[in-house]
Amino acid sequence: ACPVCRYTLRCTGAGEEHASRCDRCATTEALWICLICGNVGCSRYRGAHASEHWRETGHIYALELDTQRVWDYAGDGYVHR
Repeated sequence: ACPVCRYTLRCTGAGEEHASRCDRCATTEALWICLICGNVGCSRYRGAHASEHWRETGHIYALELDTQRVWDYAGDGYVHR
């Protein structure tokens, strides 16, 4: 896992596959990582654990792992470059 963002790339080693998982429900699909603290949560269309993290902590920025786009919860939209 990356020491900064805790994201784990899919890789094989010793016959095992490793992947990032939602910290609450352990799904490996539709994941977002908090850019403030590194919490990994699933999307609002799965268990909504990433948005629950935002409501509990106030951490407003999360990175969608599949697309590498950043979501701003306060502005309710993607951050554009």
